[in-house]
Amino acid sequence: MVQPHVEQPAGLGLPRLLEIAGITPSQALALGADVLAGLESRHAAGGEGLSPKDVHVGPDGRAWLVDRARVADRAQVDGPLPETGEPDLTAVATLLDDLGGAARRTARHPDARTVERLAALDAAVVEATRPGGTVAAVAAGLRDADASGGTAARAELARLVAAAYGRGAGPAPGGAGTAPRPSAPPAPAAGRAPLALARSVAARTWKWTVSLLVLVTVIAVEFAFLHDQIARDIAALLDAGRTGSTTSDASAREPAPVVAPAPPTAGAVTAVDLRTLGPCAPGQACEARVQVRLRPGPGPQTVDWAFQVVDRCTGTVVVLPGGTVTIPPNGDRADAIDALAMPPGDALAVLALTGAPDTAASAPVSVPAQASCTIPAEPSR
Repeated sequence: MVQPHVEQPAGLGLPRLLEIAGITPSQALALGADVLAGLESRHAAGGEGLSPKDVHVGPDGRAWLVDRARVADRAQVDGPLPETGEPDLTAVATLLDDLGGAARRTARHPDARTVERLAALDAAVVEATRPGGTVAAVAAGLRDADASGGTAARAELARLVAAAYGRGAGPAPGGAGTAPRPSAPPAPAAGRAPLALARSVAARTWKWTVSLLVLVTVIAVEFAFLHDQIARDIAALLDAGRTGSTTSDASAREPAPVVAPAPPTAGAVTAVDLRTLGPCAPGQACEARVQVRLRPGPGPQTVDWAFQVVDRCTGTVVVLPGGTVTIPPNGDRADAIDALAMPPGDALAVLALTGAPDTAASAPVSVPAQASCTIPAEPSR
């Protein structure tokens, strides 16, 4: 017997959601986990292919994939579906990278929890682009990372969808429709209102007046008895400012700008992106994700890279090892996570530099994010 088809509730297309609203890292992680779960179900049913226009976010805040075999009413989707999809893992990497980029735009001062979620998204992108990577492995990683905060994130997404359609978050539990208006409080008797108001103002005003008089009296007495001591203290402070050691402004200077050792694009390399996966400090280990975007070619391409760390105070350059990966035919990116042993220094900048297939460099990443160069203080004169 043929089971009746249950239509998914109409929702908001993911491209439209990212266009009109910002999403948090927790929401991006929840969306990614739902998309990968839907893609696993699509594969189990014998289907394949993934496009951002396949993804909708329903009124419950969950993402689902449009059933390509049953979509007849195009009014429920935001625009036509593509005729052919990208290879699934490439499409997964692109979609997760877009979600991570949207989440980073809202996470300007990330805490440890936010950094952990962004790192999970980056790790999923790396798994999707790794030779031998699978949809199941990407889905499992996102599912584990989403377990702790997914319920709250989907509730927030449900409110975003409701707001996009001009609806509220729904009626309060236990009732439906519009809540009854509270009855207006009884008006005070006309004859007593002015008198009660006057008494209330007078009761508060005399307390304020007495407090102000006491404060003025205390200040006046203190100034009368301690006038000479106050004058001496002010003079000492002024003399210290004129004749003391150098100030903190004079003991630090702005770090020098960094000149990239190679252009941002070259030959088959269309972009190099470097992101730290958490707070980094000089003299400590630092995890970073490097992404190299390529022009797809008919054959495999070998990508290798290294890292340059520039001391912006002394000009010293340290080269740190990177890695090498082979991208399959028609591949358009390489992603990897590296652990960098940062050298000591006041203000560093790290860049990713490709050696093959062509030489290009990422934008510099400052370590720490805000820094200055220390200048030894001159002796007091």
